[in-house]
Amino acid sequence: LSTIKAFDIDLESVQTNIVLVDVTKSGKTPQEEISLVKDQGILISAGTFTKFRALMHLDVSMEQVKFAVEKIKQIFN
Repeated sequence: LSTIKAFDIDLESVQTNIVLVDVTKSGKTPQEEISLVKDQGILISAGTFTKFRALMHLDVSMEQVKFAVEKIKQIFN
């Protein structure tokens, strides 16, 4: 996700299975971003006024994570 130009991720702050993605550069709100990816079957949640939150659960496989990342790249690149 950090390669998507519309997003900012502070990689040094990622210490858990939660990633906060700042969408300010996209010109959209986190809620708008959430709706776009939900249409592709990917569930993320609001983190702050400018960030959405991606949470990786232990029941989510690496293949599912890669699928989600590719779909998000297709939407925002």
